[in-house]
Amino acid sequence: MSEQIKALDDLLVEAVLGRMLGTARLLHQRGLSRDQINAALKPMLVEEEERRKAIRRWAVEGLAEPRF
Repeated sequence: MSEQIKALDDLLVEAVLGRMLGTARLLHQRGLSRDQINAALKPMLVEEEERRKAIRRWAVEGLAEPRF
């Protein structure tokens, strides 16, 4: 993976983790248990991984803009 693509991937991971952490904090403040928070975050994690894969393919293969 080229350095530019790696840097893009790192930024995407950082953004996703920040969003998930913010969501987890909000859910915790609202009194949800750890299991409930994990269950709520799992679909977000799956969706974000698919988004990262699409962006990586776009960056590597020079395809049309990724669609989500």
